[in-house]
Amino acid sequence: MVGGVSVADKTVFDCAGNPIPAVQTAANIETGRGASIYFVKDIPGGEPELHCGYYVNQVFASLPIAAGVEAFRVLYGIDTNGNAVPTRFVDAATLNSLNAGRNATNTLWKKIASVKVSLLLRGGRVNRADAAIITYKLFDNDYPASAANGTLLDEKTLPAATRFRNRKVFSTAIQLRNDAVGGNPGPDPT
Repeated sequence: MVGGVSVADKTVFDCAGNPIPAVQTAANIETGRGASIYFVKDIPGGEPELHCGYYVNQVFASLPIAAGVEAFRVLYGIDTNGNAVPTRFVDAATLNSLNAGRNATNTLWKKIASVKVSLLLRGGRVNRADAAIITYKLFDNDYPASAANGTLLDEKTLPAATRFRNRKVFSTAIQLRNDAVGGNPGPDPT
């Protein structure tokens, strides 16, 4: 196996290590896709955790990946002019809204050229000596940060027991090659 892909039959694996066979025909493009769904799960009496969600025999399950993940957000870079460079970054709700009325051939989900991922991690106990209330932005100034869209976290809105912990934002951008079978390269027809 090389990088999560079996060299012999091109099977890929979901986030839990379950095999997802390669799509063999155009007829099973949509039904043959697997899923790896990442989300933050609040654990009563514990630390929030980043979870990996997946399907086994059409039943959803999840596994914890890391504790202390307070926020996890993804922005999708849509390429609307066919040059493989995103023209704008949006969250999933906005992308679904922009996608309303499109069919499976023209879906904007197939025009994603890159993704930006951001996580806010926190330490397990209160250990900051300062009393400053800190605000954390999950993305750069090109994206409108707000508490409503989950990209701005202000410590004063948190329960007292979780304030004044060490926190750090980790972000990255990932370029995609989203022109595989079922992709939709080229300019947006609208």
